[in-house]
Amino acid sequence: MTRSRPDYGRYIQSLNIPAGEDDPMTVLARSGGGKATDNYEVFPCPEIDENGSYHTYFFVRGLQYMPKCSLDRAAQLQPQEYLYLSHDLQNLYDPKALLLHMEDRYNLGYCPRYLSHDIFLKLQENPLLVKVEIDRVNPPPTPMQFRLLCRMTVECDPLTTTGRDFKPFAGEDYQPFSDKRSSMGIDCA
Repeated sequence: MTRSRPDYGRYIQSLNIPAGEDDPMTVLARSGGGKATDNYEVFPCPEIDENGSYHTYFFVRGLQYMPKCSLDRAAQLQPQEYLYLSHDLQNLYDPKALLLHMEDRYNLGYCPRYLSHDIFLKLQENPLLVKVEIDRVNPPPTPMQFRLLCRMTVECDPLTTTGRDFKPFAGEDYQPFSDKRSSMGIDCA
């Protein structure tokens, strides 16, 4: 979205990007930049802190498919309220799908697939190391895919295998399609 649009300020606010930090790459990373006609998705690499823990933001996926009672509950959420992750065993599309729900068991949607595969492994080792909290709730008329902005923190556990060696987006799903870039002298890592 260009800065000249009248609704640009409201859009940046819905992404919860602080004033003056709305450079195009930050906006693209937070929003995903997706359009209905896109076959790709843009997402940021999680930020690693000095303790080896990482932090990232994402919007809840699939909220529009939840029942009305879940949508009503989602509208009542407050920043810093915790969400819980559960393995959705009945999801035929994605065997590692992670459902987001409230303590009172209202299902809200899903963790994005680009995060769920890494997080799935961390949850198997120690579910207490993964925390998801509401960062911002955007009311209508905000599009459904931008209603619930979450902040995820994955603490490092140096005593586990993935804690010592874990690097986000280093798995098989995130490898280049070809090594053409590396043969041209461009570092793909």
